[in-house]
Amino acid sequence: MVHFKPMTHKNIEKEIKKRVQGEIARRGLSVVDLSAITGISKAGIEQAVYGVQELPIGDLDLLCESVGIDFFWVTSPHYVPSKTVFRNLTSKAIEISSKVENAFLCLLDLLPVPGQPKIPIPQDNQTDYYILIAEVLNAVNIFRNQFGGRPQEVFNSLGLPVLPVSSEEFDAFLLGAGKNFAVCVNQQSAWPRIRFSLFHELAHFLFHKDQDFTVEKCAPKLYKDSISREDVPEFIANKFAQYILIPFEMSQEIWETAFWSTENLDLHLISQVLNESHASVDVLVNCLYDVSRIKGKPCRYGDLRDYLRQNLVVSPHTDPEVQNFLAQERQQIRGILGKYEDQFSIDVLEDINEALQIESKLQVMSF
Repeated sequence: MVHFKPMTHKNIEKEIKKRVQGEIARRGLSVVDLSAITGISKAGIEQAVYGVQELPIGDLDLLCESVGIDFFWVTSPHYVPSKTVFRNLTSKAIEISSKVENAFLCLLDLLPVPGQPKIPIPQDNQTDYYILIAEVLNAVNIFRNQFGGRPQEVFNSLGLPVLPVSSEEFDAFLLGAGKNFAVCVNQQSAWPRIRFSLFHELAHFLFHKDQDFTVEKCAPKLYKDSISREDVPEFIANKFAQYILIPFEMSQEIWETAFWSTENLDLHLISQVLNESHASVDVLVNCLYDVSRIKGKPCRYGDLRDYLRQNLVVSPHTDPEVQNFLAQERQQIRGILGKYEDQFSIDVLEDINEALQIESKLQVMSF
């Protein structure tokens, strides 16, 4: 069974309370936030959640439901803390991503456990821009030699599930609990963004699986000679995705044919590279900017970006490969739910279908 009866024995009350505190902290919720969401006074929450006052199971269930915590999971003897941390998100974003995470946790025992490829891990304690780039490029080259650069082949080879949903609240995020992982991606994003996001989250899986995974909308500042230590994981993930899509050697060739002058850039060649890589103009700008710095001929980032945005004619982009891959991943989740539906209550099954935006049998039969 995937869903378990809640533990209610007195001697584990402290453990359950500790779990709830951890889940609340992951969502970045303060006592003030909890009071506003639940209608319980601040003093009441401080006593019941953080103090010594006993919190009745019925009230605990209501509190968990109010902030998007799966009550059955947090009281399960098989509970494993999730590694996802929500920061700088709207309440709507937290609600949607929490529902997706709860669905993932419900399916935990039914999803494949991804493989652990031996790819050199860039040093998180390294903050030098140039050293980090060199380490990421080394990891990208080794990864490409083993797995190629096509999303479907990469994710299928690793056994890393993808959960496609539609939401304007995020691009993608990595989910993890125990040895299980999955990537949730917004299928409403532009296709170049979806492809980039898949590889970005893949990098977090490869290099940061033992850390917390942050879901946030604020992009860190990643173009300084020294990257702040807290931004290094995002820097590594961005650069990994960037160079999986457009190899460093290709960016170098573009610059060399232009004699390191923005005005001499071959727009036809660049358009061809973008079409073949399914990358966005901004990804290419980042690639070219990195090469110019590494080769000691730095250009002005803003000038390069503005020149390409103004002079490139980019047609509306489609990506049948990624589109088919996401459809395949969605169908696999449908298959799992259909095969093991007797392991879930009707309410839980409906919650999973709603979170992952999958039509239930009842919905299909009603048409």
